[in-house]
Order: sequence, then structure tokens, then C-alpha cells
Amino acid sequence: MASILIVDDSASTRIAMKVLLQREGHTVGVAEDGLQGLKAIETACPDAMVMDVIMPDMDGYTLLHRIRTHASPAIRALPVVCMTGRDKLEDLIHGLGVQGFVRKHRGCLEEITEILSHELEGTTPAEAIPLISQGRWA
Repeated sequence: MASILIVDDSASTRIAMKVLLQREGHTVGVAEDGLQGLKAIETACPDAMVMDVIMPDMDGYTLLHRIRTHASPAIRALPVVCMTGRDKLEDLIHGLGVQGFVRKHRGCLEEITEILSHELEGTTPAEAIPLISQGRWA
């Protein structure tokens, strides 16, 4: 299966996501913030990344910018799924350039694994890749 990096400042979210993805057969790494996430990516670029948007030290917007402008073509092409607890649409617009954007809610971890499976398999769901999700494909 794939190697996936989880970048989130919430320990409970990292643990839950890691367990879920490992059950799917993936190799999972974790980072507590954007700085650690960037170092992990530069050390061994994963097949995909799931990241929170609001984090200390380096937020998800900055991390995504650093990924998309990185010198390494492999890092620039890294599939990224963002998640956030924010509700404002203007906050979600910053999600452009990601393979999925999920609002944190009950059941969002399953949505993330579905987005990742489609991205890693190179397929899209019948409707389209979800850029904004609220418990269903957008």
C-alpha cells in the first residue's frame, strides 16, 4: 500500500487517523506541526499527506505553499488532503491545490480515507474529486 504522512497538532486526531490508515494497510508517519511535516517530507517524501490547516509554528496554508513551490518535483506533486474545523468559505478557498478538503466532523476520517484511496489509485469517484466536503461528495 502507500506511505502517508499525517500532520496535525491534535494528538487524538493523529492517533485515530494513523490507526484507521494502518488498518487499510498503509505505512503511516506523523508530525505535530507544519515544520515537522516539512522536515518529514524532505527526509522521505510520502505517497500522500493529510494535514490540518490551523496549527502552531507553521500552519497548513504555509506548509502547502512550501510544498507546491519546493525545488523537488516529487514534493511539489505530493497529493495533499486538508482538514479543518473552520466553517467560513473564504478559509476553504485557500485549499486550492489540494486533492481534497474536509471539514472536521464525526465521520470525516472515513471521508479522508476514501479521498486518499481514489487519489492513490489514480481514480475519481463518479461525481468528481471532492474539494470541499461536508459528509458527502461535493
